[in-house]
Amino acid sequence: MKRNGRLLMVGFCALVICLVFAMPAFAGDEVKIKGTIVAAPADPSGTLAPIAIQCEDGLYAVVNNTVAKKMAKFVGSKAKLTGLVKETEGKKVFTPWIFSRQK
Repeated sequence: MKRNGRLLMVGFCALVICLVFAMPAFAGDEVKIKGTIVAAPADPSGTLAPIAIQCEDGLYAVVNNTVAKKMAKFVGSKAKLTGLVKETEGKKVFTPWIFSRQK
């Protein structure tokens, strides 16, 4: 009986781990954008980074995560980004996953 319980627990943990990796796929589609990193006004809540991405589509606010912190020192340079775009309160918000500078 202990062996079946342990096997069930391992299976449950594997399911939870798979769901954690699959959740971003359910949240929205992966988007690739090109633009210029620009300075943005500070967000009092701290959810948005002090940078934004200026594209031909408009201005994308950037969610404050580790990728955004790495991007902050490259304000003014062009970049190619991969991530997730959501619209909150009439503002396009971009969550970056992959960042590469362009020349």
